[in-house]
Amino acid sequence: LEAESAQRLLGVLIALPHGPLKFSHAVEGLVETSSNVAAVAMPAPLDAMEEVATILCSTRSDVGSALADARLKIRVVAETMGKGTVELPPAYPGWQPNPKSPVLETTKRELAEMLAQDGGGEPKVLAIHAGLECGLIGEKCEKVTGPLDMVSFGPTITGAHSPDEAVEVATVPKFYELTKRVLSRLAEKRA
Repeated sequence: LEAESAQRLLGVLIALPHGPLKFSHAVEGLVETSSNVAAVAMPAPLDAMEEVATILCSTRSDVGSALADARLKIRVVAETMGKGTVELPPAYPGWQPNPKSPVLETTKRELAEMLAQDGGGEPKVLAIHAGLECGLIGEKCEKVTGPLDMVSFGPTITGAHSPDEAVEVATVPKFYELTKRVLSRLAEKRA
């Protein structure tokens, strides 16, 4: 790279939003919005006439407007400092945790009963900063039905999103039983 191009590239990389940008008000310690500089690539060998760098940023948020803000910052930095073009593929929709969710309360009650029968402890409720199918499903359904009350749970999985992904088969029957119990209780409430 020519010195001026290298300086510009470093400036863009330093200015891009990276790391946690905002934490959740609903769940202490949970990242709500983040961005990371995921990859930087340059064609090899470099054509001396056209110095190009491709920067991949990964953004996520459980709040749509916060995600849009983070993506706008990336666009502004790239277009003003980098003199580049920006491609923004569709964003993965977020899903805001609702600690007061009626469906969550029903799920916790049913799981607590199952754990008590097995001599186990109390259910643990966690929220993670990751893309979940609930965001996609919620976005699609909300357009038709309005906001959905959702929970996410399942059998134990190891090596998620890798060639080593596997399910602990022994956890599937309990997951299936919990699903039936929760659906049964929700159906009783609607009746």
